[in-house]
Amino acid sequence: MHTPLFTLPSFRRQNLFLALALALALAVIVRYNIGHTLALRRQCLELERRAAEVERAPALMAGLKADLRELTNSALRPYDRGYLLDKLSEFCREHAVLIRNFPEENRVKAGNYTVVTNEVEVEGDYSAIVQLAYRLEREERLGNINSLRFFRFEDRYERTSALRCRLILRNIAH
Repeated sequence: MHTPLFTLPSFRRQNLFLALALALALAVIVRYNIGHTLALRRQCLELERRAAEVERAPALMAGLKADLRELTNSALRPYDRGYLLDKLSEFCREHAVLIRNFPEENRVKAGNYTVVTNEVEVEGDYSAIVQLAYRLEREERLGNINSLRFFRFEDRYERTSALRCRLILRNIAH
């Protein structure tokens, strides 16, 4: 018997070769045709997202401008010891609060600015002292109140007691 030059593969091998050829053809189609389409689709979605951001830009700008106005309005007044003393004296005259101690400020240099710390000791009614702290920080914007410490002071010679408060006010001087 002679051996044939070319033998037909079995049915199983034919199906395997057919599946491999089909997978190779599909990979080539996806790579060269559908892959480009998918890349264009991703690019289109990204451009649509950017267009939506551009449409929201005026509203975002308005919000940022409002935030900037609020920050500008809440900025601290530049430090001035004389002005601080004037405002303290004015409030104390109106509300029967006594300034017991107003020592020289403490200055600490930090980079290109200086942190100024004032310690003020006042004596008077609780609500008036709280109102003073509010006015100094929120209305006059003379600095940030870092500490508000209330204590009772007893004068043993005169046999009286009074409510005192030591407040620490910080500001930035350039």
